[in-house]
Amino acid sequence: LRFDGTVFATGDNAEWQLGASTHTTQIGAEQISGLHDIVKVSAGYDHGLFVKPDGSVWGLGLNASFQLGDSVTTNKSTPVRIGDLRNIEEVACGHRNSFFMNPDGSFLGIGSNIYDQLGNDSRRDHFVPVSPLGVCLNTSVESQIPQPLADETSTCSDPEIYSLQGI
Repeated sequence: LRFDGTVFATGDNAEWQLGASTHTTQIGAEQISGLHDIVKVSAGYDHGLFVKPDGSVWGLGLNASFQLGDSVTTNKSTPVRIGDLRNIEEVACGHRNSFFMNPDGSFLGIGSNIYDQLGNDSRRDHFVPVSPLGVCLNTSVESQIPQPLADETSTCSDPEIYSLQGI
């Protein structure tokens, strides 16, 4: 990520995760076409996530488990908008899934969920962002382990209900 909001990438492009014009390993960094005004990046093994100033999220690469928020599991060689996400503060690429943190510390996930990685107890992949059951993140703590909420009616905006422990 450069200071001007452009993004460059290098390495394996087997799943189109570099947005390069060819489906081969990229030697030397090349600019990813279609990305500008980017403020945050998460580079995964086979997909990438990019945040714009308005908090919208874009992605490219492998989409085998809907990790790019598209209802069709076709890999993307050009950046695509992920749902209608807005005001996202952080993004993270998982293994065939993607995670997004909201300003209130709550988070959402999409993609592979066979082992309940998204935390919603459905054990099925999702292309629409879902919230984990009863977990929030407190962004004021450096090293974080999510703790369960007191009950299902609690919200992430209530600091008395949730906490994170440093490790």
